[in-house]
Amino acid sequence: MKTCNDENQIICGRDIHFDIVKCGFEGDSVIGNALVSMYAKWGMLVEILEVFDKMGGQTTVSWTKTIVGYIKLGFHEKALRCLEQMPLQGILIDDVTFLCGLRACGNTNAFYDGLAIHAQIVEEGFDGHTPVCDTFLHMYARCGYLLKHWIC
Repeated sequence: MKTCNDENQIICGRDIHFDIVKCGFEGDSVIGNALVSMYAKWGMLVEILEVFDKMGGQTTVSWTKTIVGYIKLGFHEKALRCLEQMPLQGILIDDVTFLCGLRACGNTNAFYDGLAIHAQIVEEGFDGHTPVCDTFLHMYARCGYLLKHWIC
């Protein structure tokens, strides 16, 4: 297996991706998740979406990693649309995915989307988790509503 150093990470990463495809592991969700993370780190949205689309059996993790990629690249609205699509595709949303949704809301001042996500979090029972409470605070503060709502 190849390793990548700082000087040639993108070239090396693409070579590894090519080897993965050549060996027939392109549809593996664990490998796909690693590739999505790698491409998100480098801001390569087209590659993120190509890997995601070719993954067999997309999971909560693969959706969340794609959402993280969108957020890292500043596509917060697309991240929120992914969050909406997950249940429609039969994918469960976990606390980490909800955190990503709240971050996207805070980054775009999408207060009402944030309220909807907040309601889902409470419904799913994740509202007592400290990271979730911290992210509520972040989202409400970014949207200018911190003093108007008691969160946790």
